[in-house]
Amino acid sequence: MVKHVGIQNLALNLVLHHLGKHVESTATWIDTTGGFSPENACQLLECIEVIHWLMVQMCPYCHYYYSQKPPSVLARLQISLAFDIDAAQAIADHLIQNIDVRTTTYPFT
Repeated sequence: MVKHVGIQNLALNLVLHHLGKHVESTATWIDTTGGFSPENACQLLECIEVIHWLMVQMCPYCHYYYSQKPPSVLARLQISLAFDIDAAQAIADHLIQNIDVRTTTYPFT
């Protein structure tokens, strides 16, 4: 259980960082356990914002990059519940059909 939570937190941290850096991006979190915690996402986001603030203080060149106030990161994170493989496949199919490849960046750049 602890290992699963650690991996989930790492993935969530990567998604939140990406959304913070790419203000026009959106993300879909497919929750297969029902364990997604909005409170945990808020705590991770606050930590990321503190790290960005510290970087601005230490690096004058980082000021422009980290001083931009993006639209709410959590508002661009869609949570989808999928407790079985059929539900997960339906979500994946929907995402594939609706993705705009002209504005997609790969990987987390």
